[in-house]
Amino acid sequence: EQVAQTTAQTTLAKDDAEKRLRDSFELELNRFVDGLCGRFIPPSTGGDFLVNNDAAPTGRNLAGLDVQKLPTPEAERLAAKLTDDVLSAHREANGGAWPRRVACVLWGGESIRTRGVAIAQVFYLLGVRVKYDSRGNASELELIPSSELGRPRIDVLVQSSGQFRDAFGAKIEAIDRAVRLAAEAD
Repeated sequence: EQVAQTTAQTTLAKDDAEKRLRDSFELELNRFVDGLCGRFIPPSTGGDFLVNNDAAPTGRNLAGLDVQKLPTPEAERLAAKLTDDVLSAHREANGGAWPRRVACVLWGGESIRTRGVAIAQVFYLLGVRVKYDSRGNASELELIPSSELGRPRIDVLVQSSGQFRDAFGAKIEAIDRAVRLAAEAD
């Protein structure tokens, strides 16, 4: 029964994706004409349709993304897996020792494409997670309890690109809050 339900959900998602892409051609042309005539073009986030299904249909005024929503829950899940893999490889190569510090470079374009995976990696290394409000905004941070984290909190040295600094100032402030939370933990 669960397989049938999952198959039905997958079929609906596939049909929705196909419709969004089919609608894009006509909508793109109509909105182009609307723009030439000085009419309003509704905004939308852009990006890779495979990562952000809201990128289609096209034909909208691209606003890049809503920084308040970063990192997304999906980005947090991927960041935890990637970080666990890196930490495991480090421990294997270093006799089981945890790293004391990890350096991360935050790039604007990469943060847009991945919906904040690197930001989420910084939080996860520190043992902090995002709390989302009812609109899906990454509005607050909370410590992951040590018993749940199952490892030491790891210091993070963050270097940001100029584009990241300029476009994601609120995320730099969130990283500062995460560092302070981790420093006061345990």
